Amino acid sequence: MKKRLSSNIAILLLITITPTVVNMAAAHKSSRNPQIQRISDLVPGVTGPVAEESSFLPLPHFPEVSPLVWHSVWLNVPSYSQNDPGWKNDLMQNCGKTIGEAGCALTSTAMAFKYNGASKTPGQLNTCMGEYACPFYWNYGAAHCSDYRSTYVGKYGFSWGLLLHSLEDDHPPILKMVKSNREHWVVVNAVDGSGYSSDDYEIADPWDGRNESLSILYQRRMVLKLHRNIS
Repeated sequence: MKKRLSSNIAILLLITITPTVVNMAAAHKSSRNPQIQRISDLVPGVTGPVAEESSFLPLPHFPEVSPLVWHSVWLNVPSYSQNDPGWKNDLMQNCGKTIGEAGCALTSTAMAFKYNGASKTPGQLNTCMGEYACPFYWNYGAAHCSDYRSTYVGKYGFSWGLLLHSLEDDHPPILKMVKSNREHWVVVNAVDGSGYSSDDYEIADPWDGRNESLSILYQRRMVLKLHRNIS
């Protein structure tokens, strides 16, 4: 499928980008992606904020998520790790932290931008963002550092329905998760189930670039907080 020049990114806090959707209706959860690994000792999170604070947009209206309806969508979101040796020690303005320490929002956005057709790695995106890298300014990033592939839409409170419909609309959401005073940002790239539970979703985790179940972080009492949208 040919990519559009401008795509949607959503943040739940969720950022969504418009990518290629692969229908996985016939696939079972256990066989959807043989590369998926679950890491019990992964405990990401950084004292925030590592992304700009802004007001919430009203949630769009769409049908309620039904536990009786099966959804299966896989978005081939490219993976990046904030701990890649190529950029993990790069400092981000203006927080003075490295990408490896606090670049989860920046790295998640780099994945979403690349899904839309942009070419910047997290290191290159950090350079392009300059003083807007940390906290990460979504609108600036989309306007100046996405190779004109994305437009920032806004920030929404969390909703299973919005998460599901973002994926079905070919927009991989960027999701904020919170535990105490620590936050972590991830990209949601797949749903396989009713869409009513964290068990039904897969994420690309910028901590190490792996795909895993959303429930892995949810079970560590990281709360699904919000998302942002970029189109």
